[in-house]
Amino acid sequence: RLWWSYDDPEYVSDCLFALANVLSFARISYLMPAWELLGPLQISLARMVSDIIRFMALFAVTVVAFVVGLTNLYWYFALILVDRPGQPTDQSTPYEKISGIPGFESTGATFHTLYWALFGQSSNNVTTISEHLAEKYKGHAELKVDSSSLLISSLGSILYGIYNACMIIILLNMLIAMMSKSFDEIQVRRKL
Repeated sequence: RLWWSYDDPEYVSDCLFALANVLSFARISYLMPAWELLGPLQISLARMVSDIIRFMALFAVTVVAFVVGLTNLYWYFALILVDRPGQPTDQSTPYEKISGIPGFESTGATFHTLYWALFGQSSNNVTTISEHLAEKYKGHAELKVDSSSLLISSLGSILYGIYNACMIIILLNMLIAMMSKSFDEIQVRRKL
């Protein structure tokens, strides 16, 4: 199976079978409103969908702001072409590609880094420019990577900290509060 094509019929059937398993268990939800314990939960979940949509709009605006900001901050250090010392000039690629910040090299990579930061799956030094990048440029006075990377790394760490504070502390707690309010309203109506 490791060497099969991605669109092999067996792969496609496995994917469709997995999806069918999930959907077949979802059919049980037709029986839930009749049950005294799970009926109110299902009704409150349906009403919470509007809360989730409102939250996702605010979430999207906040994430896009930080993705654009951090990508623009680190765009120069994402991929740098450096002359290879001592290489012949007739070589087709006389430059060496060095990645300083792999987590912020594109908008997609930045979104990926920020998304997984919500779940605590990113490292503490994700915003610091790699040490090997500074070592590589010590002899190049015109680049001044040591001094410029300190300012970029500091501001990147501040922005990353603000992002984590906004998203984890404020927005996720706001979502929990909105959903618990909707659930409480359903419970009050149920008792009437």
